Amino acid sequence: MDAVVPYLTALRDLQTRNLSKGHWLSVVATLNEVDGLTEGAERDEAVDTFLALVESLVDKYPQSGEASATMKGTQLKFSPMKRSPRGALGEGLAKIKGELKEEELDLQGTIATLQNEHRATISGLQLDMRTQQATTGIPGPEDPPLATMLKSVSLHVEEAQKSIVKLAKDHAASDVQVAALGIKVTRHGNEIRGARASSTKVAVCEKNISSALQVCGLLMNRVEAIESKANAQPAVVSSGDVKLGGLDARVAVLETTTKKPLTINQPISIDNGRWTFDGAHGAEEWLKNGGVDDTKALKFEVGSLVADPVFQWGQANSDGVVTIAEFQAEEVHQTKTARTAISSLLASAGQSVFPADLMGNRGSTGLGVGTMSKISSYDMFNRGDGSTGVYDVTLKGLAQLRTVETIRITDDLRNFPELRRLALFMFEYSNNFLIDLLRWVDTNYSNMLVNMAVTNKDEKATCWKLQLVMFRTVWEVLWEQRLTAKHAYSLKPFRGLVTSFHASLKTHVVMGEFRKHMFSEHP
Repeated sequence: MDAVVPYLTALRDLQTRNLSKGHWLSVVATLNEVDGLTEGAERDEAVDTFLALVESLVDKYPQSGEASATMKGTQLKFSPMKRSPRGALGEGLAKIKGELKEEELDLQGTIATLQNEHRATISGLQLDMRTQQATTGIPGPEDPPLATMLKSVSLHVEEAQKSIVKLAKDHAASDVQVAALGIKVTRHGNEIRGARASSTKVAVCEKNISSALQVCGLLMNRVEAIESKANAQPAVVSSGDVKLGGLDARVAVLETTTKKPLTINQPISIDNGRWTFDGAHGAEEWLKNGGVDDTKALKFEVGSLVADPVFQWGQANSDGVVTIAEFQAEEVHQTKTARTAISSLLASAGQSVFPADLMGNRGSTGLGVGTMSKISSYDMFNRGDGSTGVYDVTLKGLAQLRTVETIRITDDLRNFPELRRLALFMFEYSNNFLIDLLRWVDTNYSNMLVNMAVTNKDEKATCWKLQLVMFRTVWEVLWEQRLTAKHAYSLKPFRGLVTSFHASLKTHVVMGEFRKHMFSEHP
């Protein structure tokens, strides 16, 4: 057994101690794991486990006087160095590995279920609180305690939300952590009820606090179930009295895996796995496999493959008129830059967080810059005449754009069938996303007025400002994915295509999350 040779010193030291038969079998099992692994990371982990076991046994069993003097070790009726994969020990280990694997999958599934069931409730807590503050307005001198109370509750609710989300990701949380969180949220509930005595408009916040307490209860039950399994007695794996524990180690491995942060190379799935990409590198390989030659000039427009929502919004809001001067200027620009009109529009859209058409004369090139002056009031967004407001003009433009762009993309990518299929799918999806976003803004504002019994002009203006904050947030979240392609136009053609395409894939995933939750939850 070659794996034993580097650890003979440790084994000889253990022989000078009166180890039980069960502990000798534990040593044998860990050595078998070391000998059975060849890959560096897994083997190093197995070696660390063996050394940790030896250190624990050295502390537990002092050297016997006779054995210490002679260094011949304890006389055993079996060989701790003998390995028999087909014996009872090998079969038992194989069985325990299978059971632990099932346990790991079960834990992962339960954690995912908890997060999916309660994510919307937790995220809605913060939005409801901000809505309440916006509709309450700034209290006058006669009501300073309510203003102070609402501000304090808002901060505490945000803190509770972060704690609950962190707890949902940590399935190994202790009873103490969960109990502390429950006390914290209960305190927030009492503060909400105190504020309610001064204003009946915070009743909805009390309901959300109760929902948060229910989440804490569910998490407490799950933590207790995990701890009961972790503290359970290990199963017997041989015909003797040997019991091998391993659940704690497996749970630690599972915890490490579930907490790994996402990277820029994270896998991307489009249309429920119809297309899959292993990060940016996977996107590049997919383009090459689809027939794109990275050593030659591109044979199609980047804008045909890349679905950028700001780019599509700008196309949909074109006034449909091109003067002779504008057309000639476009020709001159194309000659000087070797960039087509569509490429220039895509490059321009890639610099913007928000659609320039919404910003008036001040296009935004960064977060928080400029205001959406074209929709500063709801009457400018939807005039109610079915034709002139931003809402109706954009919806009509998106419908017309669908026909025009479908024909153009199909023709431009006619020699790249796989690229054409994905491009048409992503364009249609982005187009539907913008339609859903517009309808959500309009419907959500109307529902806000009804649910909060808003009647006067000032309260309506406040509600619309809150709606604009949420509308801007959608574009800012999309920008976090689109940002990587901001300067793609300045790169070499193929590298610029890969950069823009990968950013488009990431943006598509985020748009899918928004549509899945109907814009009620931050992705």
